[in-house]
Amino acid sequence: MSLTPEQKKLVRDTWALVAQNIDHHCVVYYKKLFEDHRELLDNFSFYDANVSFEKFVASPELLNQGRKTFRAVGTAVNNLDDVDKLVSFLLKLGERHKNYKVESTQYPFAGEALIYTLETGLGSEFTQEVKEAWTLVYSVVQDNLIKGMES
Repeated sequence: MSLTPEQKKLVRDTWALVAQNIDHHCVVYYKKLFEDHRELLDNFSFYDANVSFEKFVASPELLNQGRKTFRAVGTAVNNLDDVDKLVSFLLKLGERHKNYKVESTQYPFAGEALIYTLETGLGSEFTQEVKEAWTLVYSVVQDNLIKGMES
């Protein structure tokens, strides 16, 4: 991984701020993801087209999914110094995603939603340096999730 120690610190420090209100950020993340890419709604087995978008985004099922997603992000952040452990985790997670309707071309959408969530959640703490660090982290996450799906 090509993150500098300073970039790792920025990622850890900003994640600590986001983690203080994780449920809120889970909702922001999925709301943005689905507003931009409604076609992804069908990837979720608990999605019901008869329920309004706002109700779905506020549903306990989606909040639970958001917590899982953000737990995975937290695992990535916590393993920035242990690349082997991080890669192993991501490959296994990617392999599990083969069982869902996820396609490798959809991972950039998740990255965009994550960056948006960080930007809106961190406000002035979201600097260009923070964006660059998180973009690097997500590129490692995305690359290894895709490798895991393809294995």
